[in-house]
Amino acid sequence: MTASASLPTFALARIFPFHFVVDTELRVAAIGPGVARLCPDLALGARLDDALALERPAIRPSWHALSTLGERLVIFRGRGAYARVVLRGQLIALPDDGGLLFAGGPW
Repeated sequence: MTASASLPTFALARIFPFHFVVDTELRVAAIGPGVARLCPDLALGARLDDALALERPAIRPSWHALSTLGERLVIFRGRGAYARVVLRGQLIALPDDGGLLFAGGPW
């Protein structure tokens, strides 16, 4: 028996205020209020790698590379004026729309 549940956007933002979702082109499709406050460059429609640099694992970010990380730890660092922002968490593939959900927090 398999169970399926989806989380409404308001609940996701409340549970994971530092979440974001990117589409298959690594453009931001959703963003939590905590991340929006810490890193305003990570806005809806922005390219992930324009706002955040992937520090760990040491791979070139692409949808395929990020979607195969499973439960591995990921660390992102803000770019430019937000270079002091460090986010630590996991990426989770969203099967319904092909997006990737980052669930984590500041570190």
